[in-house]
Amino acid sequence: DVRYALVSLSRLPVFSHDFGLAFKDDLDLLHTLKQLKYFWNLPQSQLAILMANLARRVDPASPEAFDAFTEQLCQSPAHLRAIKEVSKELPSDMHALYMDNAAYLEDADAHAVYPTSIYRQCDALTLATKDASTIEAVMSTTITTTIKIARKVLDPSNHLLFDMYKPLGRCVAVVDDKVDEHYGAEIDNYFATHNIEFTKLVFSGNEVDKGIEDVERILVAMKKYSVDHQDGGHEGLAVGTCMGFGAYLSFVEGWVSEEEMHRILKVISDCELSLYHPVMDDDQMIWKTQMAIVEKRGGNLCAPIPKPLGFSGYLNDLSEELLAQRMHEYKDLVSKYP
Repeated sequence: DVRYALVSLSRLPVFSHDFGLAFKDDLDLLHTLKQLKYFWNLPQSQLAILMANLARRVDPASPEAFDAFTEQLCQSPAHLRAIKEVSKELPSDMHALYMDNAAYLEDADAHAVYPTSIYRQCDALTLATKDASTIEAVMSTTITTTIKIARKVLDPSNHLLFDMYKPLGRCVAVVDDKVDEHYGAEIDNYFATHNIEFTKLVFSGNEVDKGIEDVERILVAMKKYSVDHQDGGHEGLAVGTCMGFGAYLSFVEGWVSEEEMHRILKVISDCELSLYHPVMDDDQMIWKTQMAIVEKRGGNLCAPIPKPLGFSGYLNDLSEELLAQRMHEYKDLVSKYP
C-alpha cells in the first residue's frame, strides 16, 4: 500500500552511490525517489506531484487521476500543509504507524524526519578517549542537485517551475537586469497564471557590479522576504564562450579529436550561444584574467577541459604568448560558425 511504500522509501540511503547507480537509466525516477524519502515533512501538494511523477514512470497511462487530484488540491490553501500535520486526521491506528516510523527514523536517520533541507545530508563520527582528553571527529556534507536542459520553461503549460514552487507557495527570484529586460514579462505571467506568489529582485549582472558589497545587497534583499541559506536555491546557468575555447585547447593538446571538438562547437552554436566575444580580442585583459585564476587556485591554472570527451581533465600550463596564439587561432576557427 501507499503507507508501506512511503515508509520503505524514507529508510533508504537515497544519496548513496549504489542507490544512484541502481536508477542510472531513469534519472527522473531517481529524482522523484530522492524527494519522496522526506515525505513526512513535504507539503501535501508536493507529495501529490511526486506520486504523479512516480506513476508516470511506472505506467505512462496511469497518472491522469493523480494529475486531476493534484490540480484540484493546489486550488486549496490547504495544499501547503505538511504531511506530518495532515496525518493527524487519519484513523488513529494508521496515524500510529506513521508515528512509529518517525520514532524509528529519529534514531536511525534523524535527517529523514528532521531535515533542514531535503537536498542535503550531514554525517559525522566522533571518537574520544575515556577521559575525553583527546577527541577525533570527522564531519561531512552531501548535497544533491538536479540539472535540467529544457525549452519553453516560461510557457505556462510547462510544469517544471510549477512542480518546484507551487508546493512552496511562493518564489523569490534574483534576476539579472538584462534577463528581466527580455524575459521579465514572461516570468511574471508564468507565476501569475499559476497563482504562485512571486517576488522579483532585479540586480545588475555587469562584472563591475559583482563585488562583495553587491552580494551583501542581494542577501539583505532576500532576508527581507525571509529567504535564508536553508532554502533550496535554484540557479539558471548558461554555456560561456570559454566552453568553446576549452574544446579547442583540448583538441590541440590531443585530448579530443577534431571531429569531437566540432561536435562541441556545433552544440553551442545550435543552442544559439556565442562562441566568441570581441572582449576576447584583448590579449592583456585575457592574460590578466588568467593570472587572477591562478592566484585564486593556489598557484595552479588547472583549467577544466575535456580529456577525453565526456570526462574532465586539467590544463595547468599556458604561457602568455601561447594563450594569445591559441585565442587567435580559436577566433579564426569559430568565425566559420553562424
